[in-house]
Amino acid sequence: MQIEIRKAEESDLNEIHGWLVDHDRKGIRENFLCNWEVIKRQAQNADMLIAIESVTSKIIGFMTGGLIDNGVLQVHNDYRSNSSRSYGVGSKLVKFACDEARRNDTPFLWVECAPSSSEEFWKKQGFTIIRKERQHPKGYKVLEDVEQTHSNENQDISEVVISFYDQRALYSASAEPRKKESIKAYLYNDSELKLSKKIYCHRMRTEGDTVIKIEVNGVTKLFGKAKGSEAKEIGVRVTGSGDTRIHKISLDELNT
Repeated sequence: MQIEIRKAEESDLNEIHGWLVDHDRKGIRENFLCNWEVIKRQAQNADMLIAIESVTSKIIGFMTGGLIDNGVLQVHNDYRSNSSRSYGVGSKLVKFACDEARRNDTPFLWVECAPSSSEEFWKKQGFTIIRKERQHPKGYKVLEDVEQTHSNENQDISEVVISFYDQRALYSASAEPRKKESIKAYLYNDSELKLSKKIYCHRMRTEGDTVIKIEVNGVTKLFGKAKGSEAKEIGVRVTGSGDTRIHKISLDELNT
C-alpha cells in the first residue's frame, strides 16, 4: 500500500471529522473526537499532517503538533497495524515530522503517551519514556544528526555555561540547577554566539516554569524565566509544552 504524507488543508477536515464521528458511534477505543476543536485549530494553523492512501485518496491518519507542541496522532481503525497486518501509517507520520524537524533545525521532540497503551509505539519510534506518578508517561527524542553545529577554528571562542532550574530558584539562592551545560560558543556574523551544540531541557509539569541562567566567559548575562521576554530576545525558545531549547545567543541583546 502506497501512503502519501502532506500538510493538511482546511478542506480535509470534513473527511477526518466524519470518520472520527463514525469511530465514536462504533465505540472504537483510542479515538480523539473529544479533542476536535484543538485538532481543527491546529489544522487551520498549518500544524497538521495527514496520511493519504494513494489509490483511493482516502485520509487514513493524521498528526498535529509536529512532535514539538501538544498534539494528537490517530490512524483510521481500518488501517491500524495489529498482529496480522502492518501498514505503518503512524510510523510514516512520525518519520515525516522528524524529517521536518531536522529541516527546521529542531533537535528535541516530545510526546505525551496518552493513552498509556501508546507507550510501546513511541518506544519503537526511538523515544525515551519518562514516567511520573499520576501522570501519563512522556517521551522525548533527540535528533542527534542535527545536534552539532560547525565551527571555524579562526572564530573567536567564548565559554558559555547554561543552567536550568525549577521555579523556586527565583526565590531561593540555595536552589541547585536541574541541568547544567558548559560549552563553547563561536562568534557568528558579529551579531550572535553560536553554541557548539544545541541545548535543551525537558520540563516536567509539576515543577512550574523553567528558570534559565546564561553565563558568558564567567559573567551572568541572563537569570530568569525561560519563557520571559528577555530570554526570548536573547535566543531562548520555549515550546507549547514548556520544553526549553537554545542554540544561539544574540549579542545585540547581551550588550544592551
